[in-house]
Amino acid sequence: MAKRFRIPLFARVIFLVAGILLFLMVAALCYGEEGVLRDAQRNEQPPVCDAELWKYVYNPSRLEIKNPCIRVTGEIRSIRKEKDGDYHILIRLDPKFRHLLNKTNGGLLVVEPVCQIKVGRERQNAKDACRGFPKSKITDIPEGGTRVVITGSYVLDLHHGWMEIHPATIIAPLQ
Repeated sequence: MAKRFRIPLFARVIFLVAGILLFLMVAALCYGEEGVLRDAQRNEQPPVCDAELWKYVYNPSRLEIKNPCIRVTGEIRSIRKEKDGDYHILIRLDPKFRHLLNKTNGGLLVVEPVCQIKVGRERQNAKDACRGFPKSKITDIPEGGTRVVITGSYVLDLHHGWMEIHPATIIAPLQ
């Protein structure tokens, strides 16, 4: 009769503990706090953009639409208030979205939520464009350094030569 090989008890315990730890690490990487797969809600459905925001863009002919609705992720590097009522936000895109940049972008995507702040006196054309902007569409802008998901129209700014998301529909922090 052949002799059976037995794994010592302490080795079986070590394998069991290692298996549990491996399972927990994979689960932590794949699942969010809500118990759903990370990115499932963000990426399962196509992005939804608010086309109504276009009526509040001043001088829209300066923006050449490349994609009417796109979703990207990245990190906020800077936020600046513009006299036209928009925020000018620079985003360091995640690697899978960096192909959306051109040389003029200097490595950062410009994102502009429209009519978010008071328009400067000298910008009458922007004042006209922002007239009637619903307060319900004012976006809370996360702080610099925050990783965010952004949805909006992907455009080429013909005056500056860089790529933008303008107008931005959503700027939300990632978990």
